[in-house]
Amino acid sequence: MSNTSEFEIRKEQTITDSITHFMIDWLSDDIRIFSTDLDDIRIVQKASSKFPEGRLFHTDIKSDELRIVDGRKETIKIGFLFHRSLLEVYLPVKVWNSVRITTVGGGVYFNDISAVNCKCRITSGRAEISGHFKDLDLGIVGSSVTGENLIVDKLHINSTSSKLELSGDFLEIDSHNKGRGMTVRSGVVPEKISSVGTGAKVIISIPNNDGFVFKFKKLSGNFKSDFPLISEGKQYTYLHARRCYSAEVRGGEFSLRKQ
Repeated sequence: MSNTSEFEIRKEQTITDSITHFMIDWLSDDIRIFSTDLDDIRIVQKASSKFPEGRLFHTDIKSDELRIVDGRKETIKIGFLFHRSLLEVYLPVKVWNSVRITTVGGGVYFNDISAVNCKCRITSGRAEISGHFKDLDLGIVGSSVTGENLIVDKLHINSTSSKLELSGDFLEIDSHNKGRGMTVRSGVVPEKISSVGTGAKVIISIPNNDGFVFKFKKLSGNFKSDFPLISEGKQYTYLHARRCYSAEVRGGEFSLRKQ
C-alpha cells in the first residue's frame, strides 16, 4: 500500500438513515471499520490528490441496507490499480443484522463489531477481526486471517491456500480447508466440530470437558489428539458421548488439542 502520510480526505459521507444491514464491495487497499458512539454512519475515503475523483466510493441504500462500492469496479481492472486509497467506516455501537465484506487484494480490519450474521469474502488479501457474531462465515482464497477475542455461535470457514489463526469462544465449528492450514483456539467447549482438510494442517484447541464422540476419516494424512480416545469401530469416544465431532483428512493433518 502507498505511504498513507501522503493521503488526504477525498470524500466523506454521513448516513442518517436507519440501517441494520451493510455491505462493502471493494477491489483493493485497506478497509478499516470502527465502532463509535456516533448515532450515524460516517464513511471516509483517503487518497492522494492524484486519485481520480470519478473512482471514489459510492453508496446505495435500499430499505435498511447500505452498500458501499469501490468506484473503480466498473472502470478499471485489478491489474491496473495505480492509485491507492484507504476506506474508513465509522459505525454506531449496536447489533447489526448482517455485515458483508468482499475485497480482492486488500486488507480488512475491524474490532468489536457485533452482528447476527457476518460474511467475509477475501481474495489475495489479509484480515484482522474481532467481535460477537451469531454466524461468522469466512470465505478465504490466498489470504491470511487472524482473529482475536471472537465470540461466535456458528463459525463457518471455507479456505483455499490460506492461513487462519482464530481465538475466542466458538460453540460450533464447521471448516473446509484446502492447502496451508488453520488454527482455532476456543475458550469454551464447542458443541459441534466438523472439519474437512485437503492438503492442510488443521489444529483445533479446546478445554478439557466431559466427553464427545469423534468420527475420523482419511484418504491419507495424520490425526493427533491430546484427549485419550477409546476406539469403537470407525469412531472414537472420550469419556461420555455428549458431543459429536468429526474430521476428514485428504492429505495433511488434523490435531485436536487440549488447552
